[in-house]
Amino acid sequence: TPLVVTVINVVVERVRYDAPGGCLFRGAMLTTDWKETQRCINVRMGHKIRSQNLNIRIGQAFTVQGKLEEYINKHTGEIEDQIKVIQLFEAPPKGANFIAYVANSEMYPNIGITTATAIYKEYSSNIFNILEQKNYEKLLAVEGVTPFKADTLIAGWHEDNRGKVVE
Repeated sequence: TPLVVTVINVVVERVRYDAPGGCLFRGAMLTTDWKETQRCINVRMGHKIRSQNLNIRIGQAFTVQGKLEEYINKHTGEIEDQIKVIQLFEAPPKGANFIAYVANSEMYPNIGITTATAIYKEYSSNIFNILEQKNYEKLLAVEGVTPFKADTLIAGWHEDNRGKVVE
């Protein structure tokens, strides 16, 4: 039978398993314009993709190209949708995904939900340009953002290798 390849957008909700030999995470499916849907899917990466120095974190968004399959949940016995990854493109987090991503990532220590929310409320999707341009002044203009937090955000953003394609 021919290989049917599907492309979906997904945001990480929970990492079920992560090791050098592979990774399985549960994600919310997103529309083509990156809005959340009510559907969830498991995303399964084999060792070739997982071994490419990619950290999987809550709130992280991906465009996934892969083969749809079924997964039997060992704990509930339910059959769940799953996609086996062929190619993965890491996308910048948007909206509430930005808040969850920054607040839950080890790349941004000492940045919690309160700070991430305040920054996103102030700048919305323009935050990506602010971080990309290393604009400390705009970050410091947000209540609760100290020079240390501004440094953490900018360093984390640039160290995080946003927008990487993994095959």
